Amino acid sequence: MQSGKDPDTVRDIHARLMLLFNLGQHLPGGDLRGFQLHLWKKRGVFKNMISRQYGPKQSIPDKPIFSELKLSADEIAEIDFRFEALRPYLKTAPLPFKATK
Repeated sequence: MQSGKDPDTVRDIHARLMLLFNLGQHLPGGDLRGFQLHLWKKRGVFKNMISRQYGPKQSIPDKPIFSELKLSADEIAEIDFRFEALRPYLKTAPLPFKATK
């Protein structure tokens, strides 16, 4: 993408990403606690789909409020279908991690 050598590939991956990101508007959980939790769990980042919730008017509650995202089989199938379109662009090796001091 940075080199600009293959603009068609850049357009293709962005189109596929947008199809995936648009799920946040249609599935439960919204933008940050929605379909991404399923993908992160599927890819081994998280062990479950439990997250903390805000209180009334996006306030931070005195005690954490936990909830688990529940998705139907159809919702999971749609997430997986759109994610599979990105498979040609996924790296097979984990990204290198450099700790900072």
